[in-house]
Order: sequence, then structure tokens, then C-alpha cells
Amino acid sequence: MERTDIRSVVEMAVEEIRTNPPSPVVNTVTLSNYLVVKGDAGAAYQLSETICSEVSEDPDKHPDIIVDLSMFSENQCLFQHTARQIDAGIITAEVRECSTLQVQSNSTDARESGFLTIGLPSVRFPEAASIASLSAIAGRLLTSLCSDTVLFTDELIGPHMVFSDFERLQFVGRYFIQLQESTKPTELIDFMEKIHRVVQSGLWIMKVSGTTMKNILKAMDLHRISPSMLNTSWLIYDESLNPTQCQLLCYTDSGGKTRCGLQKNSKEFLCLKLDLNKADLAALARVKNRVAQTWDDPHLNQLDVTFAYEAIRTAVIAYDEVSRKGDWPPKRTAEPGTTLCQMSTPNLTKETRYYRFADTVRKLPARAGSVGEIIFNGSVINTNARMRLFRCKISGETGTQQCVDVNFTYSYMTNEMNDTSKLPELSNRQVLRVLVIHDPPFVVKTPNGWTGYSVEVFQRIAKDMGLSYTFVEQENEIYGVKLPDGQWNGMIGEIASKHADIGLGPIIQDGERKMAVDFTIPYYDSAGLTMLISENSDQALGPFFFLEVFTTPVWICCIICIVVVSLLVYILDKFSPYSYQNQAVLTDGPSEGTIFTLKESVWYVLGACTQQGESLDPRSMSTRILITGHWIFVVIMISMFSANLSARLTVSGLKEEIKSLEQLAVQTDVRYTVRNNSAEYAFFRKMYEIEESLFRIWRDLSMNMTESTSNYSVWQYPITERYGIIFKRMNEWGFTTSTADSLRRVRSGSVVFMESPLAAYHIASSCDLKQLGERIGSWHYGIALAPKSFLTPHFNTIILHMKSENELEKLEKKWWSTNVTNCPETSSSSGFTIDQVGGMFILLACGFVLGGIILVIELIVFRIVIRRAEKKAQAAVTQETTTIEKPPQSSIPTQLPEGSSGEQHENGVSQERIMPIGHNEMDHIQPGVKAPN
Repeated sequence: MERTDIRSVVEMAVEEIRTNPPSPVVNTVTLSNYLVVKGDAGAAYQLSETICSEVSEDPDKHPDIIVDLSMFSENQCLFQHTARQIDAGIITAEVRECSTLQVQSNSTDARESGFLTIGLPSVRFPEAASIASLSAIAGRLLTSLCSDTVLFTDELIGPHMVFSDFERLQFVGRYFIQLQESTKPTELIDFMEKIHRVVQSGLWIMKVSGTTMKNILKAMDLHRISPSMLNTSWLIYDESLNPTQCQLLCYTDSGGKTRCGLQKNSKEFLCLKLDLNKADLAALARVKNRVAQTWDDPHLNQLDVTFAYEAIRTAVIAYDEVSRKGDWPPKRTAEPGTTLCQMSTPNLTKETRYYRFADTVRKLPARAGSVGEIIFNGSVINTNARMRLFRCKISGETGTQQCVDVNFTYSYMTNEMNDTSKLPELSNRQVLRVLVIHDPPFVVKTPNGWTGYSVEVFQRIAKDMGLSYTFVEQENEIYGVKLPDGQWNGMIGEIASKHADIGLGPIIQDGERKMAVDFTIPYYDSAGLTMLISENSDQALGPFFFLEVFTTPVWICCIICIVVVSLLVYILDKFSPYSYQNQAVLTDGPSEGTIFTLKESVWYVLGACTQQGESLDPRSMSTRILITGHWIFVVIMISMFSANLSARLTVSGLKEEIKSLEQLAVQTDVRYTVRNNSAEYAFFRKMYEIEESLFRIWRDLSMNMTESTSNYSVWQYPITERYGIIFKRMNEWGFTTSTADSLRRVRSGSVVFMESPLAAYHIASSCDLKQLGERIGSWHYGIALAPKSFLTPHFNTIILHMKSENELEKLEKKWWSTNVTNCPETSSSSGFTIDQVGGMFILLACGFVLGGIILVIELIVFRIVIRRAEKKAQAAVTQETTTIEKPPQSSIPTQLPEGSSGEQHENGVSQERIMPIGHNEMDHIQPGVKAPN
């Protein structure tokens, strides 16, 4: 120990025991004080070794009981180990987080095995008692759902410690703010203002030291604070034992003057203190007088002093109890040349002093202590922490405070509240925040507000309960999916994190969601998944559906083949000596044949591909063999095209044939999807994960065969992974982002999985949608509320009443029947529409347009060529003079060879004939006949 106040009350307790011993057995009490310096771990270990050495050297110094009054967390279990080594009883003035010890029993009878484990005795109640009390009273003040809660503390406290003890406590938001004593006032007030703006809490809980509270009060006095922040209610935990004053709100300023509360503003505080109604006030007065002037020092922890006093008294009472029964075992002695700490730790049995003392402590009867009743109740820790609430009003001008008992107590041991008070419920933000998503017919957004099936059900409940509420639209339009890190997004995440109070809409109740939020009983008949398609998509053929018969690479290869064959025909016909253009055929009449220029070659090949046109075949054998191969290729490709096109037209109603999930999974022509982060998405994802888990189990059984698992080894995995295939394809094809996006995807030809009530609503309100197959799965909808909400049972009662009165059925008919659209009867004709065969007309129109364009180009080119030829002819006539001599008249005309273009003179010399402009020799040659040289 290093505190004189604690040393003083310990000496007082020993003096009182010596003066008034509990029994004649305890007639002598010897006290040995040891100093433990806080933060010096080496000194603590040295002290433990010193105790062991002194006890080993002088058995008369062997302590019966060690009372640990160090009250700091460093090496908090060190003296428990020391007590085990020397085998002495031990009790602490503060609860230590030390592990329980296993007790070994020599008895074979389980009924006589006794206390199987034993902990470290402590006269002080756990730290969680004050936190549980604060949370209980906060729940009472906030009526569970009215406000967020901010807890300011200078300790490391987590939510598991704060809110795990009181069952009915409900907070909208729980924020834990750790304040440092060294924080500057300016930074402190800025930080608190920011917290107030963001959280807008109706209650601030303060569990801080006197120094931290002083900094808060001074910071609020030195800086201007907003009125709303000033009106925030404060619930303060005060460890002082003065029932008429909340000492934590008072401090001494630099001038030595005591100030309380806010100097510039009068404010009412709620102060939580220990209940001293059953305390030994005389003992408390003796402790107070012993400490004297330091008792009212703000830096003095009065509980530390009083519990040090009670630890000494409890140790002596327990020792007296076990001594009077004659159950106190003999001292443990050290072996020669060693100390007790150097020896091995003895087994913990019922015959050891450590166990006998701890077992006696847990059986002690209740007694009145200076801090209230001390009750162990079968535990080695005093669990009787009873708190009482006071209302303290502090004047800003005088700084005087008046604390009034409001008759509200909380028992940590029984986890019960005794509320005979008339505390007003905090009025700040008593409006429930109701999250909604536009999802007809459950929730419908209109210019006048929100309506829909779920909204009307909730409005009826709110009317019966007199609730105030406001609708808040969920930003990301997601109901909620559990993320890989364990957190929830969407509406479920907002309610689970207490940022909202209630969620409306088609919210599916499943096991995971029920772990995060509360649900009411179902208020709608069971729902499931259904496949939604468009009525117009049964025979949906695009205008260019015939191009889909072959893939793009096949079409490209066909075009390349046409070009290559055309070039080869042109080349072979040009160089083959047996072609028409290289071999003249002299017969009695002109021979007919095609000279395959490049233009004629392309035209011939295109005619062969389409089986159209009229043309003569080539003469050379090489060209004919090439053409024969091309004909065979064309016949096969046309046959494949015709067969594929016929099949395409036949199966154009494939979607009509899909009646089950299995049929949808085995095909890929029809795409399907779901809305991202929806219940449908979660359904397929979970089913996919289950299939993956089953496969891993089977794989492990097959790969690690044993005699018992060899039956599971087969050549093929026996389960069809249907959902895995579907989920992977949907992930590849993409998910929709909203219900509207899902409907757009349906109308574009895809299949969308949608919840059956929503699908029924949209089918009834539209003439171009219909359902495929049967419903998949079954689940229920409920209203989502905060975890353990006190509203849940009230909501359930009203929903049951609405069911019994058929009100839910009437609402269902209202929202699903009044939206029916009068759709025309569908025709049974299977004829194609202009939209489906429009591609052929487009190709025909392209032929018209291209023909006209080429004609214009030909006319322009022809005029240019004619003009150039006329200019050349005129220039030739001007520059040269040609004399033509006429031959003498002959009675026998000279016979010119057929095809000759000139005249013969008498001397046998052929003269050139001047041809008319615009003509040439080729104009007089029959097609297919080679022109003369």
C-alpha cells in the first residue's frame, strides 16, 4: 500500500476487531503492512519473494490471510499466486480478472466432490455493476427506442460489458467515447459539439473521473454551446458516498473555491449513486472521521477507502468462522535450503487453507457494511451492488445543488428495477424512424407521401399504440444482406446498428436476419420465388435473326471463300490455254462462251452461292474442277443454313416450354438473373454455398478413405450442382439493381427471379408479363424492429387481432385486385410480324439503294469517257489527212473474209477503214470469239 488514507482505515479496522472481536477464538490480530508501488512490476515480484523468504525462515510469520489492497491492474494476480505457494487465504478489495482454479477432490462420490472450481475472493462488486445500472436506467428514461445514447468514459469499456446484463435495455444507437484527462478544453468542447450534431442523442451517460468531469464543465463554461446540446439530459455515475450531493459535479477552481455544475447555466442532472439505505451508517461515519479532511477531496476515491475497511472485516469474519469449526489446516513449511516460492505449487484440494478460506467466504451470511449490504450469495465476489437514482438541480448563479431521491433502484445481483418513481420520459427525438423502399404494392411512394400494403398495416398498429413516426427512404434500396465481415448492409444493417427503429416492406424472415433484428409474426401469406418473363418474348425474333444462324467467324470465312474462289476463277481462266479467251473455236458459226474477267468471276461465284443468275460455265478443265469444289461447298453450307434456320424458327418458343428450374438450368439461350443484394440473391448464393460445402465434404471423404468412409467413394459426384450453375451464370450475365431494372430486363427477353407477391402484382398491372413454372421455396414477411424491442409483442398482438378481423385479407384484396389491367385476349396465330421479318425487307431495300447509286456512278463515268474520246477524235482529224482511193469498177466483186474490217485495193494492199466515233473493232465480234490480231 502507498496511500495513507487506506493505511489509516485498515489500522482502524484492526483496532475495532481487537476491541470487539467477533468471537473468543480470534483474540489476537497481527497486522503486517507491505508497500506496493504502482507501476513497478519488479518491486511487486520482489515483495512476493520477500514474503516467501520470511515465511520459510520463520514459520511464525506465516500469514493466515493475505489482504490485497493494491487496487491497480498491474500484476493483479501476483498475490493470488503467492497465496497458493505459501497456502494462505486471500481476499481483495477490488475484483481481479484472474482465472478460477480447479479443485482436486479425493472423493469418488460426485455429490461430495464439493466446489470444483474456486475463484479469487473479493469484497467489492464487479465493475460491470455500475455499467449495467447505467444501461438499465437509460433504457427506462429513453423508453427503449426514443433516442441514441452516448457513453462518455475515461476507461476502456466495450459494448459487451455495457449492455449484456440488462435484458430489457434497448438503445437506438450506442456510442462509446473515451475521453482523455489531458484533452484541452477547446478540443473537448469541439468534439462534444460534433458528437451532438452527428448523433443528436437525447441522453449522455457520464462514467468518468473527477478530473475529466472538471474538464468537461470548465470547457462548457468557457465556450458557447448550442441550446440543443445544453438541453441534452445527463446521467452521471457518482462513486461518492454522500447521499445529498453529486460530488462528481463539483470541483475546486484555481482560487481554491468549490464550484458545482455549469456557472453560466442552471441545469438538472440525473445522478446514479450507491444505495445506502441498508448500509451501516455508523461504520461509514467512523471511516469518514478517520480520513478526516481528505474525505471530501475530489481526488479521493471513497469506495477504495470503504472497501479496504470492509476487506479487513470480511477477512477476520471468515477466518473466525473457519477457526471456530476447527477446519483451519496447518501451515505449509518449506523444505530445507529452499523457500516456499521455489517449491512446486501445491495441489489445490479441500484440505488447503486457500480453499477453506475461499469456501467460507462464499458461505458467509449477508451483513450490513459501510457501503450497503455485503452478500456473497454462494460466490466469492460480493454481487450485491444496489444503485439509487437522484435528481440534482444545480443553480448557475450560486452553484448550489439540491439532490432529490426519485425512488428508482436497480439491483445488479437480481437484475431487477424497483421503479416507484414518476420520471418523465425524455422528450428529445421521441419520433420513430421508419425505413421504407419503394417496392409496390407493399410500399408505394406518391406525391402525397407513402402508402402501400405494409404501410397501411403499420399505420393501423401505430394508431392503436399512439406512436409518432416519420418515414425515411432507404438510400441504397437494399433490404439487407450479411457481408463477409459479419456486418449487415441495407435496411437490416441500419436497424441492427440502431440508426433506425422500424423497417417496412417485403422483408423476408430468415435465421440470419433474426439474429440481427427482431421480427413480428407474419402479416402476409407465405411467399416464394417465381420466374417472370415477357409475354412477347415467347417467339422473339429480331429483324436479322437469320444472321444468327451462323456465328460471326463463320460468316467471315464464307465471305473470304467467295473472294478467294472468284480470284482463282479469274486467274485460271486467264492463264489456261483451253479457256475461251485463250483458245479460238472456228466453226461454221460463232461459238458462245464467257470470258471470265474479274467482274464476271465474282458474279458467277455469287450466282452459284445463291443458286440464282444465268451464266455459261468455264471451258477449261482446271476451272471446272475448281467450280465443282465450290458447288459442293455451297450445297453443304446452304443445307446447314436451311436446317439451322428451320430449327431456329421451330424453337423460337423455347421460353414457353420452360416449366421448372431444372429446365432453365440446362439451357443457355434464355438468360436469367435476380436483383442484387436482395432476398432472391441471398437464396441462390446460400444454395450455391451449400452445394459447395457438400462437394467439399464428399471430396474429403473420397480422398481420405477409411473403412467407414469407403462407401462414399464413387467415380462421379452424385449430386447435380444446379444452383451453383445458375448462380455462376447470373454472376456472369449481371444482376439487376432494382425492381424497375428487373422489369426492364424481363421486357428485353430475360427471365428474372422475383418474389411471388411482387411478381403477381406486376403481372396484374401489365399485359406483357407472365409467370413461368411453379413457385420456388417458401418464406414469410415481417416488420423489422430493433433487437429485443419492447414494441415487438405489442405489434404481434395487433397483427393477430387484424388477422382475426380479416383486416389483412381486405388490405391484400385492395392492393392486389384493384390494380388489375384489362388486357386484350392473346391471339393463337403463330404468324410472323413485320418486326420479325423486317430484316429481309431491309436487305431488299439495300439492293434498291445500291443499284441506284451504282447507276448514277455508271452514268457519270460514261459521260466522262465519251467526252474524252470525242476530244481525241477531233484532235486526230485536225492533224492528219487521210486519202482514200476508190478502186476501178469490177464486174466481180472481191469477197472479203468474214470479220474483215478493211477494203482491198487492186494491188492487194489493205486500207484502214475509218470507224465511226464511239465504235471499235470489238463491237463487231460475237461474244466468246477472239478478236483478230
